[in-house]
Parts: sequence; C-alpha cells; structure tokens
Amino acid sequence: MLACEVSLVVDDIIFLQNSCFMAYMEKHKLDNVSAAQVFQAYGLFSYIREHFEYLHLMGVDYIVKHLDGIVGGR
Repeated sequence: MLACEVSLVVDDIIFLQNSCFMAYMEKHKLDNVSAAQVFQAYGLFSYIREHFEYLHLMGVDYIVKHLDGIVGGR
C-alpha cells in the first residue's frame, strides 16, 4: 500500500469515528466531554478503527445503535 493510500484510509477512519461520535452525542444529548468519557471507557474509538472495513459500509445511525449495544452489554 502506498503512503498516500494509507493516509486516505486513516482519514476515512477518523472521519467515521468523528461522525459516529457526533451522532452519539446528539442521540444521547451529551456534551463532548461526557461523550468522550463513554467512548474512552468502552474503547469505542478503537472499536471503530479495528472494525472499519465492516462498519464503513453501514450508516452512522446503524453504527450508533451497534455502539449502544456495546455500552449496554458491559
């Protein structure tokens, strides 16, 4: 993989993480600090990065529901 291809994938992962974070904040009416605490405590940023190949094919609303399942399941 070329360096520019790696950079594009990293950008796509960050974009998806940010989109999910913002949607999660909005759905749960959280400020950015509270949402960041949830994402940190449950490893959601890492989860999105590790499962990017599957998750990027889904809509953000679906991903947020999936993340709710992770948070609720622990």
